[in-house]
Formats: sequence, C-alpha cells, structure tokens
Amino acid sequence: MKTPEVGNNESYEEVNNFSREKEMGTAAMEATNYSGETANLKKVACMEVYPFSFEDEKGEGNVFGKMEEFLPYWKNLGINTIWLAPVYPSPRKDMGYDIADYEAIDERFGTMEDFENFVDEAHNLGQKVLMDLVLNHTSTEHEWFKKALAGDPKYRSYYYFTDNPQEGWHNFFDDQSAWASVPGHEGEFYLHSFHEKQADLKWFDENGELNHELLGEFEKVIDFWTKEHHIDGFRLDVPQAIDKDFDNSERNVQTLMFGDGSQSSLVVEKLFADRSDLLTTIETFDLTDDNSIMSRYAGPGKPIQFAMNAWLAQQPESSMLEAFSESLDRTPYLMIAIQSHDTSRKDTSNEVLKALLVKNPQAVCFYHGEEVGLKDPSVEEFSNEAFFGSDAQADMQLKAKIAAKEQEEGRALSQSEVAEIAADIRQGARANNRAQLSAYGGKLAEQINNPRSSYNALKNAISSWINNPD
Repeated sequence: MKTPEVGNNESYEEVNNFSREKEMGTAAMEATNYSGETANLKKVACMEVYPFSFEDEKGEGNVFGKMEEFLPYWKNLGINTIWLAPVYPSPRKDMGYDIADYEAIDERFGTMEDFENFVDEAHNLGQKVLMDLVLNHTSTEHEWFKKALAGDPKYRSYYYFTDNPQEGWHNFFDDQSAWASVPGHEGEFYLHSFHEKQADLKWFDENGELNHELLGEFEKVIDFWTKEHHIDGFRLDVPQAIDKDFDNSERNVQTLMFGDGSQSSLVVEKLFADRSDLLTTIETFDLTDDNSIMSRYAGPGKPIQFAMNAWLAQQPESSMLEAFSESLDRTPYLMIAIQSHDTSRKDTSNEVLKALLVKNPQAVCFYHGEEVGLKDPSVEEFSNEAFFGSDAQADMQLKAKIAAKEQEEGRALSQSEVAEIAADIRQGARANNRAQLSAYGGKLAEQINNPRSSYNALKNAISSWINNPD
C-alpha cells in the first residue's frame, strides 16, 4: 500500500477501497442504513479533527475532501463519531474560535457542498458528525457586533458595553485587561474574556434575566446545521466562561474558566433540553471532588450526554491515568479526552487510553494523529512566525512579555532576547499540535498493516472496549 498524501485522489481511492474490503471496526458502531442517518451508538468513539491542520500552505483547496480521505482509516480504528473543530468563517485571531458567521462555511475550507459531501461520506461509513459551537463570544467581525457598534439596541444587548470597566478583570490569554476600547466610541469598552477580537456575548442582563432574543439566534443556528445540513450534534466550547459575577472585583486566568455553571448551565438547558436526538458533549473545567460542575450539564436528566473535563488533560502525564480513573469512577458520563487542539501531544497517550478503556467508559475522544503517536511539529515544520500567528494566546503572551521586559530594562530587546522569550512560550503553547500534517498519511499507511504498531494496538483496545458488555 502506497503512502497516501492528503489531497491525492489516487491515494484516496486506494485507502477507501482498502477500508471497504475489510471488516474495519464494524463492532465499533451500530448498524446504519447508509441513507445519511446513523443509528444510536452504544458507546461513543470520537475523533476530533482540526481542519486547519489539513490546509495547504496557501490555505487553498477543498479541505473537507482532504479530511474525507482519512474517514476510512478512522473507521478502521473503530471511530464512530467525528468532531469537527470550527469550520465557520473567521478572521482566525484564535484559529476559528472567533466566529464571524455561525451559518456558513469558511471558503478557505471549501464550499457548503464540500462540507455536505464530507458529512454524507461519514454517514455512509456509519459515523456521526459533530460541530463545534462557541456560546461565550463571537468575532468582532460578526454582523451582530457590527450592528451593536452602529447603535442598534437589539444587538447592543447581545454584548457587554460599559464606560466603567472593572480593573481587576483580566482576559485568559495574556492576563491583561479583559476590556477593550470600542472603536469610534471614546471612553466606552467591551468585554473580551479571550482575545480582544472575541467579544463576550451577554446572555444575562443586570437583573439576571436571560436574553431570549440571543437564545433564539442560537436555536436557529442549531436548527440550521441539524435540520438543513444533517449534522448529528455539537461539542460546546468553554461554557463556564458565560458565568459572570460582576460583584467580584477580580476575574483572571485562574478563575475565568472555573465558573460554577449557575448561568451557563441554564443557557445549555434552554438550548438542548428538547434535543435528545442529538449527540452532544461539552468542555468543562471541573476541579471538584464529586464532578459537580460536569453534572450541572451532563448525565441523567441533563441536556448534554457527555462532558469532557479539560482540566484532567492538563495534568502531568505521570498522574493523568490516576486523575482520569478517579473521575471516571465517580461518573459514567465523562468523555475521556487525553489530547485535543488545546494540548501538546503526549508520549504516553495511547498507553493511558488503553488502560482507561479497560474501565469500560461510555465515551472517549481522540485527537487526529494521536492513534499513530504523532509528535508536535519541529520549528522547521512550523516556523515561529506561523506558530505565533496561529495561537492567539501565545501571540498575546509574547507581546506582553516583550513589552514588560522592555519597560523593565528601559530599552528595546535584541533579536536573540526576543527569540529566547518566544522559545520559552512556545514550549507549552496550545498551537504545538496544529501544524499541517505532513507526516500523518505516511504514518498511518506505515502502521495500518503492522500488527505491532501503536495504531493497531489502540484499534484492538477499542474493539475490546466496544464489545465489552455494559
């Protein structure tokens, strides 16, 4: 079998035929009628796919077609669910999580028809497709924010505006002020918990009343993708950031992501309580000893089926197995996710996953490349310029540290000093696993026929888990 290269039609046909000729992971999914609709899953084996990683250097071409080439490989592994990181139009200040239009496809990934073809092919292989849904903020390029700046009272109510910003409120990315000046409105500020080009949505007014017009906007978004374009569900991004306690004089990197869910869980319930037909999972940061934050959103009687605890994935590799095991013992609705677009790739990931699958969880999520032990890209593969351009957090931290150092020194830093700061930030930055996947196809082709490979070891573990009685 030749090494497939993303975007090569001949390789795609070879891979596709290979996958259909064998019984590739059929135990990992329920039967499908191949009509574009898949049956309910007993257990969820999800693969997060980060579309930016499949772009070419010019950002051109049909990225959905390139990702489609890998669907048979993922099916062979046992994957029955595909989670797509954001594919919406975006200025890409935060690699797609700054959404400019919730009801369109970024033309740099392809057309809506290309997207629909991807969904159809996934369904034909018995795989569900989830989209990322960001509820806390929009891009400042979104039409809602533009109308708010133009003075439309309806859309001004969608965002936080003030002439008296709280000094103790800092954003998550560089721990500087979470308030940015409103363009063209001197003395007025808007709230951004993340990048300054990501304006926070105002779900609750000063009296704690839910904004039903904003709720209706997102109900339309959900219907647009599920009813008109046949996706199967959503992964919800950082809902806890929705929780705003303005009585608290401080809000910083340590506290921003760890809200108690009192407000965000209501938003989630209103949006998804009557959508039990959808497959849903949610990102949480739960430091409690009883998983009480996750249980606000997910589990029996809750609107969301599975919860990811992103806090666990940030623990040291040496303690990760224990941390996930303890959390899994407390709740069956934990979706295990060791890696994601927000973490660097871990050397022990597959071993931890295999050990956790023995505990018979209901859901697990992988990150593309994890199954073959893909490493973070080298500087040569992903230059510093491209690296910091793709990671809002790293870029903002770099600028803040350079400015602080220059103020301390009273001079401009040398190129080598800047490079030293950049290297330090880069070590732990989120963009470490977002580069184009030049080695991915080759590693898959190399490992798929090697019974001793990490790919096949994980495939066997998934098969045993799927066939393990509930």
